[in-house]
Amino acid sequence: MDAIEKRRMVKRLLDASFSKAQAKALVEEVNATHSNLESNKYLEIKFEQLVGQMDGKLEKLRADLFKWFISAMLTQTSVIIPLLMSFLGIFGK
Repeated sequence: MDAIEKRRMVKRLLDASFSKAQAKALVEEVNATHSNLESNKYLEIKFEQLVGQMDGKLEKLRADLFKWFISAMLTQTSVIIPLLMSFLGIFGK
């Protein structure tokens, strides 16, 4: 809220039988509330942006974990099968 709007609001309050001190105090409170609302809106926008970034990072992490899991399973299988064949070959004779 700029200075001109504040003066208009104070004048309207004075015209409505508020004292000068009451009018100024009320205008300051309205201004502070207005500033807080703007700050909250800014924070909401930043929060939504951060959530969007985190969603993207989580998707990448899921893909990386899936790749790691598949490669670990293939590695494990490539080790277990020869060992199993060797074990069965020794005791199968």
